[in-house]
Amino acid sequence: MLECHDDAEQGITRLSTRATTTPEEPDREFVYHVDRNDIVAYCDLAWLRFAQNNAAPELDIPHVVGHRIWEFIATAETQTLYQLLMTKARAEQKPVSVSFRCDGPTCRRLMRLSIAPLSDDGLTFTSHLVEEEPRPYVALLDPAASRAEVYIKMCSWCKQVFVEGRGWLEVEDAAEAMQLFLQAHLPQITHAICEPCYSGAMAALE
Repeated sequence: MLECHDDAEQGITRLSTRATTTPEEPDREFVYHVDRNDIVAYCDLAWLRFAQNNAAPELDIPHVVGHRIWEFIATAETQTLYQLLMTKARAEQKPVSVSFRCDGPTCRRLMRLSIAPLSDDGLTFTSHLVEEEPRPYVALLDPAASRAEVYIKMCSWCKQVFVEGRGWLEVEDAAEAMQLFLQAHLPQITHAICEPCYSGAMAALE
């Protein structure tokens, strides 16, 4: 089992020599490894750039490498799905893949996650950017936006928002339905999994 402090230093050292893209190329793949104990042992430079470009300092390399992956997966149901996917990859010794959204306040991103086994019972997680398209600014997805002590549910996989009486809606439609543009402080976001995304993830286990 790797020690957190030592592994963080080793991970940062490996980053200095293992960039997957040149600075001129757009990053389309983001890779990290976990060991047999589900501790993050490595993140590539693309991961670091993504964290920096998306105002997510909690996903910077020193805050991730050496920590268990479960510290970064918020809800119990999402953890359960990840556990099932990881168990399948290890047991069958072949990759499993699922699609998910990774949107920002000014863009939509469709990603494909592949979880592949390593020889030491670790796993490689590769997120591939399938498609990215711009959209008008959505304040609800801006981490710098002022927040109230009110919470709404967002699907961790497709980024739709649950609206009472309407079900799961795209974030722009949800913002209009809840009239968020009239509010001085936006609600905070908690994460869940909508029924279609849960069924899709379960299908990947069959």
